[in-house]
Formats: sequence, C-alpha cells, structure tokens
Amino acid sequence: MGNAHFSKEPPTADDVGKEWDESAKMWDKMWAVRAFNRSFLKHIDNYCNLDRSSSKCLEVGAGSGLLTLPLSTKCAQVDACDVSSEMVALIDRKLAESSVTNVKTSVGDITSNDNQFKGPYDLIVTGSVLTFCPDMVATLDAMSKRLDVGGKMLHMIFKTSKRHPKETKYFPNGIHPDQLAEIVTSIPGLKVEYTGDGVELKPLWWFPFFKMKWQLLVASKVDN
Repeated sequence: MGNAHFSKEPPTADDVGKEWDESAKMWDKMWAVRAFNRSFLKHIDNYCNLDRSSSKCLEVGAGSGLLTLPLSTKCAQVDACDVSSEMVALIDRKLAESSVTNVKTSVGDITSNDNQFKGPYDLIVTGSVLTFCPDMVATLDAMSKRLDVGGKMLHMIFKTSKRHPKETKYFPNGIHPDQLAEIVTSIPGLKVEYTGDGVELKPLWWFPFFKMKWQLLVASKVDN
C-alpha cells in the first residue's frame, strides 16, 4: 500500500484512487484479501435474504471484484464502484471473460453528484472501505440515500483499539467500531442492527501472534 495510507492528513478520493491503482496488479494474489472476501460473503448470507430474481446490490469500494462476482449469483443486479480505475478495469476484465451480465461498474466517489448509481438498493456493502474515506459521514449519508426502506447496509471496518481516528498508525482515518455505530445512528433513517466480530485473519504464518481484525456493522433503512 502506498504512502497516502500513512499520511497525517486524510487523503482526497483521487489520492486514494491513485494509491489503490498501484495495488491492483497484485491484489488478487494476496491470500488475506481472498480470505477476507470469503468471510464477508458468509456474513452477507447470514444477515440478508437476497432474492436472485429481484434484489439490487451496491458495492462501494469493490476493488477487483472478489466480492462482486459472487454477489452477482445472489442478486438480480449488482452495481460496483471504486475510486481506482485499475481496480474497476480488473472487474471489467473478469466480466468480459465470464458469462455474468448483471453487473455494472463505475469509477468514482459515491459522494459525487455525477455518480451514476442512484438506487434504490436492497443491499449496500463496503469491505474495509470506510477506513479510507476522506469524509466518512458524507459517504454513509450518500449510501443511505440510495438504500431502499427495509434494505440493509453491511460494513466491515478495520478494528482499532482507540476511539480516536488518528491514534492508529496504519489506518489514520480509521475509527473504533463503537464510534462507527454512533455515526451510522446519526444518519437519518438508519438503525444499527448489529455490531460485533467480523473477520479475523492471521496472514503471517511466520508471525503467529499477528492478527488482523475487522468489526462487522449491520444497519437497516427504517424510513426516508
């Protein structure tokens, strides 16, 4: 990952996109990335009653499509966006090589007025994405406006030990999971249904005490 992830000031959406462009070539080869998405998909299955014939899903920060393509087998329509053009190019390549026809992709920030994905959606997911958003509240609000009443959001947030965002070295825009729940609750129309353990990985076999933990937050849209 590039230096923008370690900077003292939150990066812009363009900065984040350029940093993830650099990671795109190796992304699918990383064991931890594949394991994370497999675990996240299990949580989606547990908390969502998706209908292959009617459910619409928005994936924000879709990366290389490791979650996007499995979601396409569970939903009628999957819209996938990412600020990294190289990541979206990987998804497009996979779509071209497969028979999947119910996925649309877009490069850009979900908070932008010209973002083509307007919804409403039955499900919106982010996998370890909110940590890198320059404006987390604006991002959550933009997603809430696209979520249909009765729909659900699932967010996986990198778990830090502090409540203050900049007290974590590697994720300067990261937050404590309890703080994320407070932010989500402050968004009109959203209700937190669950916050708890999400994914735990030990990717470094030669360093068995090292763990990467993500907290899962599930929210529903109760009204507009």
